[in-house]
Amino acid sequence: MEDDDLEICNEDFVVESPLTKIRNIVNVSKGTGKIEYQVNGDNYFSSCFLLKFERNNGKPFFCIMTNAHAINSEIIEKEKEIKIRYDNEQKDLLIKLSKQERIMLNFMEQNIDIMIIEIIPKDDIDKTDKTKYFLIPKSNIKEESLLNKDIQIIQFPNGEDLSCSKGKITKIVNVNKHPSMFFHEASTLPGSSGSPIVLEKEEEVIGIHKGSLKDNGKNVGLFIGGVVDKIKNYKRNGTYKEFYENGELKYEGKFLDDEYNDDNGKYIDEQGYTYQGKFEKGKKNGKFKRSKNGKEIECEFKDDELIDNNKDEDDNGESDFWQKLGSLAFHYLKPLGDDINYECGCGHVSKYHTEIGIGLWKCSKCPENNNTCKFN
Repeated sequence: MEDDDLEICNEDFVVESPLTKIRNIVNVSKGTGKIEYQVNGDNYFSSCFLLKFERNNGKPFFCIMTNAHAINSEIIEKEKEIKIRYDNEQKDLLIKLSKQERIMLNFMEQNIDIMIIEIIPKDDIDKTDKTKYFLIPKSNIKEESLLNKDIQIIQFPNGEDLSCSKGKITKIVNVNKHPSMFFHEASTLPGSSGSPIVLEKEEEVIGIHKGSLKDNGKNVGLFIGGVVDKIKNYKRNGTYKEFYENGELKYEGKFLDDEYNDDNGKYIDEQGYTYQGKFEKGKKNGKFKRSKNGKEIECEFKDDELIDNNKDEDDNGESDFWQKLGSLAFHYLKPLGDDINYECGCGHVSKYHTEIGIGLWKCSKCPENNNTCKFN
């Protein structure tokens, strides 16, 4: 049989060495997860692992890596929730697989069978010490040099206890002209798909368990170096959400080559103001609606610079009041250089003044004298 004709069966399994239940293999066990979900009343289990690396833009990238076949297509299409149990089942992470919130790369069509699910800031993972859970891919290795090397697979076989099996890489194959597939002798069971593969006595991940050869009894793994390189250079194109580090929404709309590019995108700044309008190459351009706390104004931008703002939504009409009052205001108030903010008789600077009589004004910002300011 030629390598190009190999038929992989995701549900078969091979047991050639003991499956040993483990309680701790340092970081590898902490970062190995069990995926659980239901479809039409049936329970599904598979394995996965938390992975961290740096993208080419210098930003750290946190994700879950598993097999594409491990996630039922209905879960993605209907944006259903899956549960990730990690840290030897001590912690749970609930994730709704929304296409708009996560970079989800599905390499199934390239015969790689890997899915990437991005970890976003609002996910409930220990933000103080992520190094406890996130594994690191082993980089700059020559795949051919790993032939006959001893490996370990950390897994949840049959969806049961976290276990470890050992074996050797027996062959590196070229299936459909893709060189990153290999055979190995480490034991697996259904539910082991998506498990991390490490070299014995090491913790960096070199591969992911995929399945076994149909009617052949050989387990199959995939080297992940090429996939990691793709993600390092990956640019978002399409509709996504972006979040601040505290988990708050930052942008919702279309991306083009990883930059905001939408005729009606939505951006929320750090002060809580929402801007909705046209984004081009990551910048605001044209007329925008700016809103906060239910108040909305129109403004205009050019290359992210504000060039027009017809009225501040926080002034509650005071600017109109001062403009209509005109020269009379100068009889009672000391101008500070514009027609909005003035200094009242008690020395308080505010635009929030209301006339309650000749020479007598009420200022909500002045607590003295019952909020009443006198002007001489």
